[in-house]
Amino acid sequence: MRGSFMEDDKHHARNNDNGVPEWHLLPVEIVVEVFRHLDYVSLLRCHLVCRAFNKTIVQSSELRCIVELGKAGCVQSIKIRSGYMAYELVAGIFLNSANGDDLLTTWLPSLTDEGKQLPAVSISPRFRDFALDPTQDLIIFLQDHLETTGTRFVKLSVSTLSTRTAHPSSSCPKFEYQLPGAPERISTLAIQIAGDLVAVFLDLVSDAILLIWDWTKGSLLVDVSRGLPTGVYDFSFLDSRAFSITSIMGTKPAHVHIARLHMPPIDLRYQLASMTSHTGPFLGAIELINHSRLPPTRVFMGNHCFVLYVRARTFRSLVTSYYSQSIPILLDLEWDKWGPHQTRLMRQVPRFPWLRFVEGQRVVCPTSQRGTIQVLDFNVLTVTDQSQSSDELMEHVTSPDFSKVTVTGPNHISDDIFAQSVTTCLPFHQLSLKLPRPYLGYMLDEDRIIGLQTEGLFDEKILSLDVYVL
Repeated sequence: MRGSFMEDDKHHARNNDNGVPEWHLLPVEIVVEVFRHLDYVSLLRCHLVCRAFNKTIVQSSELRCIVELGKAGCVQSIKIRSGYMAYELVAGIFLNSANGDDLLTTWLPSLTDEGKQLPAVSISPRFRDFALDPTQDLIIFLQDHLETTGTRFVKLSVSTLSTRTAHPSSSCPKFEYQLPGAPERISTLAIQIAGDLVAVFLDLVSDAILLIWDWTKGSLLVDVSRGLPTGVYDFSFLDSRAFSITSIMGTKPAHVHIARLHMPPIDLRYQLASMTSHTGPFLGAIELINHSRLPPTRVFMGNHCFVLYVRARTFRSLVTSYYSQSIPILLDLEWDKWGPHQTRLMRQVPRFPWLRFVEGQRVVCPTSQRGTIQVLDFNVLTVTDQSQSSDELMEHVTSPDFSKVTVTGPNHISDDIFAQSVTTCLPFHQLSLKLPRPYLGYMLDEDRIIGLQTEGLFDEKILSLDVYVL
């Protein structure tokens, strides 16, 4: 935590024989090194003490940065070891691993808590990814293990987050699955937790596999190793009893296939390249009664990029409709039957590769303006004017670096890749913030926006996290 500069009337700065304060005799580099341990409020106070302090602060880019970040709401800049193998942000806790055999835990600071960072701990055996739920003191490590015989396994270890020992709620804290066909390469491997379930999604280039276990028993509940549609790109829990997948083609059912939702028709000259989804983390049993999670679906079409926001309650209502039928049959809905009034389609600037940009019904988005971001909040309870255009925004607060508006009317996207103009109406609040510096990645949790300072050819190395309070 940065200290506070406080003047003690009983201990004034001493002068030397020439009457010059001893502070002024120190090299500038020493003064900067002392000042960099102060918070931004203390730096502003030092700025007013004398001309020498003022000059030192103004001419130091590092000290000016501390002041600007603090004025913008940045609580603290946290240094992170370079590189990553896996990372996760849940409930104010950031975990990352550089090599898959270590784990660095950081409790992010807030206005009331200075946060802390624990020394890195060694993890054995080596893992490829992990997922966690702090409300259950739970962390599950995922290993990709290739035997000398060519047989390949995915292995899971269920541990407590606090002690890294076997979780007491799991009667079988280690379990595994042998992949069919001995695949040579796994292009995508991801893990998610929702309540008492843990899911593993694997993209084997030629095929995809979805596995869901009850981690409290180690029992495999869902094994979709041959039933996923062709062209599946992503998977997401809706809650601990339902999930969604995104696919660019194919019609095979997956487990109990509730509904197939079609996207806006595209022009025959174009082909859908990929389609991924992302939602915020699930915490314990809370999500069993909270149906307001927001899984936005990003849609990439060649060089064009669009993002489609959908509330999870929309998907859950389809589950109810499916089982309310006397004879349940697949709900096959064209875009105009479900999309226009329950989604919001937007153009998206090329997104950074880092995840965890969704929390609840909020999303942090980069913009084309350097250093400016938007936080979209789809928790709009009352819509007073459905006929209002998205160009007619109801402004709440506006300043040079901050603005908040609410969009309740439809927006229209006319692009030659679509067969016709696409209209969507899901209302949202839009918060625009200008941060003192641009970032190549952003994350979001309940109380914070996290700016990622990165390096590397693909920005794959996190140097530090700048934590801003919402």
